Amino acid sequence: MMFKPFTDNPGSWKIMEKIGLIYKGSLKPYVSKSERFYDLAQDGLLKDEYLEKWVVQKTLL
Repeated sequence: MMFKPFTDNPGSWKIMEKIGLIYKGSLKPYVSKSERFYDLAQDGLLKDEYLEKWVVQKTLL
C-alpha cells in the first residue's frame, strides 16, 4: 500500500503515521499544480512490515 501526500502538507503526514505507514522517500519536484511544482512524500507499508507490526503484536497480547 502506498500513499503520496504533498511534502508541504503536515496534516497528511500525521495521518499516515497514525495509521502505521512508514516514510519511504520523496519525489522532487514531481507534481505541477497552479504553475508550481511540489514534492511528494512516499509512505507505504509492505506485506512483511504489516505482518510484523500488526499480526505478530496481536498474537503476543
